Amino acid sequence: GSERYPLLVVNNGKDWLANAHLANTLDHLVGSKIAPLIVACVEMQQPASRDEIGGEKSDDFVRMLADELIPELDGKYRTLANPDARAFMGVTSNALMAIYAAVQRPDVFGMASGFSFYLPQPGGNLLFEAIEGGKGDDKSRFWVLWNKNEIARVEWDVDLGRDSRRVAEALETNGYGVVAREALDSAGWGSWRVRAAEALVMMFPRE
Repeated sequence: GSERYPLLVVNNGKDWLANAHLANTLDHLVGSKIAPLIVACVEMQQPASRDEIGGEKSDDFVRMLADELIPELDGKYRTLANPDARAFMGVTSNALMAIYAAVQRPDVFGMASGFSFYLPQPGGNLLFEAIEGGKGDDKSRFWVLWNKNEIARVEWDVDLGRDSRRVAEALETNGYGVVAREALDSAGWGSWRVRAAEALVMMFPRE
């Protein structure tokens, strides 16, 4: 055929397939609640990803996605090659990178969804600086979802619920279009599987 499809890029794809059963979610939703789409699962390479996901090489990682991966996918598959039809999705520190990439490169990613944000440094500062310095285009669509019972460790200054709220507030304050939701749920892949289904329905609704 000749029809073209939207594209979803998923960070840390192996975990999404193994732990969140993303393929099953897509099988159930495509055609009933969401439009057909192409999904690219990006595998994170250790130990390099420690620097690329919220670390000092975060900008290099975004350039790889925007300038190497996306052109490769557009050339190989029948994607809709425009930012309005592209989304980036991740959890915890990968959620940070999903929003960061979309804010930094709105010419590539018009949508991003993140669940249960973890903001290690320097990545947290990079994200908020990018949001505050961005164009604040409310046409860019962001989904920030988290649970009431998120992982939180006071002694490590880790609180995924707090960090998720901070990201949602920063996006809204700076003029971005954002949907922010807190679910009464437990932390982990079981919850993220449900949140992913919710985000997919919002990002790629069946017409």
